[in-house]
Amino acid sequence: MIGRGRANKSRFFVLASEENCIAERERTISVLKEPMMREAIEIIQKEILTNNEAFQCEKQTLQRSAKNERKLVASNQTQSTKETSQSHCDIRYYI
Repeated sequence: MIGRGRANKSRFFVLASEENCIAERERTISVLKEPMMREAIEIIQKEILTNNEAFQCEKQTLQRSAKNERKLVASNQTQSTKETSQSHCDIRYYI
């Protein structure tokens, strides 16, 4: 079983109570997902080999989109923090 590790021969641990059978369920799920993951990787690798330019273009587009999304979230958090701190100041002022 390969499990969820990314590195060669890596391991992962599931901490669970024996009563809930969570460890066994995780092992079963991993065994079932492993063939699907291998097939997905093979499909992607074939697509990259047959149409590398389109793959690279799509990858860059997705990376830019993810970066812009992270910037937007960070910007919103900063704005939210500023608004929150200002509202606290207003509350303190009126009290």
